Amino acid sequence: MRTIFTLSLFLTVLSLYSTAQTVIVYDAFNATRTVDPQKDVRENSNYNNIKWNFSLLNRGVFALTYERKINDYFSFEVGAGPTYYYDFSYFIFNESFQNSLDVWGDKNEYGPGLFLSAAPKFYPKKMDSFNGFFISPTYRYRTYNYTTTRAGWDDHLYYNSKEQTYKRSLKSTDLAFIVGFQWESLKEVVFSTYFGVGWAMKTYDNITYYDGPFLPNETVLETVNEGLPLLLIGMTVGFAF
Repeated sequence: MRTIFTLSLFLTVLSLYSTAQTVIVYDAFNATRTVDPQKDVRENSNYNNIKWNFSLLNRGVFALTYERKINDYFSFEVGAGPTYYYDFSYFIFNESFQNSLDVWGDKNEYGPGLFLSAAPKFYPKKMDSFNGFFISPTYRYRTYNYTTTRAGWDDHLYYNSKEQTYKRSLKSTDLAFIVGFQWESLKEVVFSTYFGVGWAMKTYDNITYYDGPFLPNETVLETVNEGLPLLLIGMTVGFAF
């Protein structure tokens, strides 16, 4: 009798312990259906994503970014990639830089450069996986490399066959404040769109020709520094894991 009582007590305690470890949520619209919250947590446990910022192609950049979720409100994103041509937008809107590349007789050859970025991201309304509105201070660095071969000039500024080659670069350091929205669809495919304003420091090499009593027929490479307002509009696509 004592054995049966002890066994019954043990099974009762075991049953209560098992019940305490199980959380059952009932579907209000379906009394026979339950939801396992732990399963939902497992299915939404992505803490990383990789995205391609295809909107930077018009700035001569192939950029990939990696974002790491820190908690439901914060993440950190870094990016890297090659630059394959000068910044198209800078070429269009900056006349002095355009003139430095558009000289009759010059031959420009473009080489790969480097793109780097870093951005802490804050989701004020809490992110659901990687879904949500975010704000982000953003840093970007870009460098564009090219070589210019310029024909020489004689004492009377007539074109001749003498050539000189100059290794040049255009560098941009951008600081901006971005707001955007990011969402997941199609099973862990991540989309993001953003808008931002900031400031860009541009540095480029300009070839200057001097003809005078102190520098007769002298061609020198001068560094030009400019600060310009910056407008950022773009979209990215990638996947979470």
